[in-house]
Amino acid sequence: MNGVADLPAASAGHEVVCPHCKKTFTAELIAGQTERHRGFKCPHCKLFVPVDRAT
Repeated sequence: MNGVADLPAASAGHEVVCPHCKKTFTAELIAGQTERHRGFKCPHCKLFVPVDRAT
């Protein structure tokens, strides 16, 4: 198993809580080339939230 199935779908909107500003937002997954480049961009504080840190 390669772990790709555990990632959220890239085209679906996801509700995310930013670990920095604690605000909730809805965003699409940014699908980077490596796992550390997959995540979400917080529209409030502009922090990149890696997919494994998103709640």
